[in-house]
Amino acid sequence: MEQSADISFVVPCYNRADSIEQTISSIRSDAPDAEFIIVDDGSTDKSWQIIQRYRNIIAVRTDNRGVSSARNTGIGLATRKYVRFIDSDDAVPAGSSHALLSAAKEGEVPVGRANDRSYGFPILAADTIIPPYLLFRHTLPLGLSLIPRASLIEVNGLNESLRIGEDQELSVRLAQTGIVFRQIESEVYLVGHASSNRLTRDNQARVFDSIIDTISALNKLTRSQDDMLMLGQACWALGREASRNLLPDQASYLFSTAKKLAEKKAMCGPMPLLFLYRIFDPYKAELFLEKIKKAIWS
Repeated sequence: MEQSADISFVVPCYNRADSIEQTISSIRSDAPDAEFIIVDDGSTDKSWQIIQRYRNIIAVRTDNRGVSSARNTGIGLATRKYVRFIDSDDAVPAGSSHALLSAAKEGEVPVGRANDRSYGFPILAADTIIPPYLLFRHTLPLGLSLIPRASLIEVNGLNESLRIGEDQELSVRLAQTGIVFRQIESEVYLVGHASSNRLTRDNQARVFDSIIDTISALNKLTRSQDDMLMLGQACWALGREASRNLLPDQASYLFSTAKKLAEKKAMCGPMPLLFLYRIFDPYKAELFLEKIKKAIWS
């Protein structure tokens, strides 16, 4: 029996008729003996009709409740030792499951690399343990790892109240149960489209409100000064982004939270901007810098 028999693949799907077949094909090529679960989250295109064509797949259709709910449904159906989460517009390279299984150890979760260098922790060397505090600063995409099903059940799966950053929040909770995340060299995930387009950007205020919900959830999980420093720096960087999108309320909340978490250590940015922070509040400093940039380049 192939090693892939130890894995349950969980694929949430919403309106991915243009890509779901490629996702299914890649998983079958990589792990032919794995358990394969697809949860259609109330698609309104032809995704469900396409999924129904395949045999030897556990296919479930639900109302549209969001990706975390779909993944939790998949966890509840899974029966194998490990779970791999794959998005329905992405794929896995052949041999990736073998690479993850070969690196899996009791109490450790192997974390591979993606074809997109902005995913995960590309600067970490292979065989490096990912410090738990770093998970407050950088997202660990679920597709890069092989997670024990028992651990997912222990932490009650994903937080369904979060619309953004649910994978980051889950990784923190898993780490706090004693799970160790270890970087491996193998490429295990193929991102289907540019990472910069993966979030809906048609309503920036709504996006940042969702981000703030995630920050609030992560804040409740902080246990050490390092945790608070990493989350504070993340808040500051997000505050800068909210400022550039002209969202004063969201930016002010993020800057204020950053200061509460890490005081001045949270401040990050180029040296001229760090000087401006001494004169203006952060939101006004960001706007002032943008005006200077426009004046220089106009």
